[in-house]
Amino acid sequence: SGRWKPLMYLLKRSLFQSVFATCGASTGGVAGRCYARNDGVAHFDGKLVIENWNFSGEVNIVFSKSISLPPNGYIEYFDLD
Repeated sequence: SGRWKPLMYLLKRSLFQSVFATCGASTGGVAGRCYARNDGVAHFDGKLVIENWNFSGEVNIVFSKSISLPPNGYIEYFDLD
């Protein structure tokens, strides 16, 4: 069946990128732990914005930070505080 193709296009646009960021949930008063990773061969300078989307389509910005990531698998860890 061809139903997997839309999923693959979505993943290609979002997850399968050279620069990637993700976070764990904040629980019990402890801030969520996040990381940004640069698997590319070039230095990356940009702005990281963590958003929370609900099922109604509303978007809330949870966290925003300027980042500078060296190339070749560099990982930067940070907390959402």
